[in-house]
Amino acid sequence: MAPSAVNLQTWTFICFDPEEWENVVGSALPFNGQYAILILSDQHRMESAMSSFDFPDEPLILHTMSVFNTGLAAMNMALAAEACGLSSIMLSETGKTGLLDVGMLCERLSLPEKVVPITTLVLGYRGKRLAPMPPKLPKDTICGFGEYPQIDKTAMDTWLADMKAGYRAMRPWSSFNSQVETYATKIHQAEVDLGSIIFSDE
Repeated sequence: MAPSAVNLQTWTFICFDPEEWENVVGSALPFNGQYAILILSDQHRMESAMSSFDFPDEPLILHTMSVFNTGLAAMNMALAAEACGLSSIMLSETGKTGLLDVGMLCERLSLPEKVVPITTLVLGYRGKRLAPMPPKLPKDTICGFGEYPQIDKTAMDTWLADMKAGYRAMRPWSSFNSQVETYATKIHQAEVDLGSIIFSDE
């Protein structure tokens, strides 16, 4: 029921129970989830449907539109799950779950061209302890009135310090800097893999 730009509904969902997840991904479903939904940006189906029209071949715009639509669907699903009493967590990197593992997921799931894993929504029932909320930026740092808001260096430094402290509290065996290095490596590889998927006809 999520909205989508031009009503193209450029999304696909692949559902997993813990056993199916482990068979495909090779690791346990993160956060002891009982169910997972891999949410994919999908231009493949749209191109098939529009093949009889003179539809533009503009890969950057169509990819961006498709990812935007997919994000709307993912958020809609998370809100609906929570409204029904389920707990949900949307993953981008934990446990090989989405865009940062695009190459591996496309290969293991034999995905068609221009179908891109974006995120995984893990569902289950939360225990008594709530997960801490990650630090959020102040509203006036991210919201301008009639113009782009000025960058507040103090607010950004405070946010970064809170991010580091939260990471240290949750993962005392690791460091924030090593996690940033991990992200940098995965982001670079995902960029290479995604380029071959989106611009495969170039």
